[in-house]
Amino acid sequence: MTMLFFGLVVLVNIGIRADSSQRDLTRSRAELNAVTYADHMKADIVRGIDITNLAKPLDIEKMKNTI
Repeated sequence: MTMLFFGLVVLVNIGIRADSSQRDLTRSRAELNAVTYADHMKADIVRGIDITNLAKPLDIEKMKNTI
């Protein structure tokens, strides 16, 4: 009876540790995905600013030619 109880305690402990490590892995993946998404957003914003800055001189030149 004591061995059965001891075996159950060991199995429950293993299950709790496995669940805890799975939660930590999921949390780490979520954080990595969030950082990656933020990096992509930042790159898109910078790319948009670069395009806008490139287009400004073109618009000024176009306006000079029409006047």
